[in-house]
Amino acid sequence: MFVFISHFKTPITGAHHRYQRLVKYIAKTESVFWVTPSKLDSPNCKTSWVNAFFLKPSILLLLNSILSSLYLFNNRKKIKKIVVFGETTLLSALFVKLVTGCPLSIGVRSNVLKRQLIVLEGISGVKLLKIKSKFFITNKVIQFSYYFADEIICQTDKAAEELINSYKVNRGKVKSINNDLPNNFGLIKSEYPKQPCKLLFIGGESKIKGLDILLQALKNISDTKDFPYLEITLIGVSKEYVSHTYPYLSGSINITKVIERTSNVFREMLLTDLLIVPSREDQFPNVILEAMAIGLPVIGSNVDGIAYMLASTENTFEPFVPDLVDRLRHILSIDGYASCIENIVVQSKRFDFNWEETYLSLINEKKWAQI
Repeated sequence: MFVFISHFKTPITGAHHRYQRLVKYIAKTESVFWVTPSKLDSPNCKTSWVNAFFLKPSILLLLNSILSSLYLFNNRKKIKKIVVFGETTLLSALFVKLVTGCPLSIGVRSNVLKRQLIVLEGISGVKLLKIKSKFFITNKVIQFSYYFADEIICQTDKAAEELINSYKVNRGKVKSINNDLPNNFGLIKSEYPKQPCKLLFIGGESKIKGLDILLQALKNISDTKDFPYLEITLIGVSKEYVSHTYPYLSGSINITKVIERTSNVFREMLLTDLLIVPSREDQFPNVILEAMAIGLPVIGSNVDGIAYMLASTENTFEPFVPDLVDRLRHILSIDGYASCIENIVVQSKRFDFNWEETYLSLINEKKWAQI
């Protein structure tokens, strides 16, 4: 039996969808116990969840893990592995690990320490103290979880190396596996303009996602006369944020759509010419995989998994406004855009594989238990 722990009722992020994919795949052939509000239509999957919406997700997860502990303890000899993704579930996963003594597998989705440094930039006073105090506790949970974990799986070799150096964990229990292309889109981009004029951002308003870099770069572009007319679509962003923070783009740079949430990101991608991913940190952004899956050209920050995925200095930029402006100047040309199209086609082939089968094979390796 495999034990899974999650806090979401409906998957929202790329990590949520990927985790659910793994649960569904394993439940086809293995017994699964899933501490979750989400229900899985599988005879091999038992779920356990108590709703108390006034509690924070991390506390609610721990409560449900405690309520499930008697069942899990009595069935501990049947448990092959406890499998979790991200940081939210770590406290619950650590509790189940200590109660059952069963192997714990942690899938790491982000560079927590790097993200924290980005969040703290420009903050001072009481607010800084509050954020640091909260993170101190969170980071201690992460440290203990990594210490007791039997295996830690990152998304790239570089991410694995950074984790080993940051948390001083045993190198032998850290491995990496790339994410794969989504396979349920059924769409493909068949025509491209000679030069892109419809740009796309998908993310959020946080400093980590770099929306401020993109909008300030567009502001700088709008002040010049050597750029063509551009239309921008922003997804995952509130209209209030755009109107209050960046109300001054000129007529040559037009924000045509601001979509707070959409269930059909592929349709929006097909309507645009170029995806821009200006994140200051992103281990393996699902939005790039989605773009690759339909053939949408991408440029992104030269950081973390973005640089690994795009594998091209021509299509990456440092996460600073002047660098993005220079990169757009090249990509918006006929030759630059043609090269960007070619690169996305080439790089997408690296991520076309059966991810669920590969992940299951990795956590089933017997040598993990010998570490």
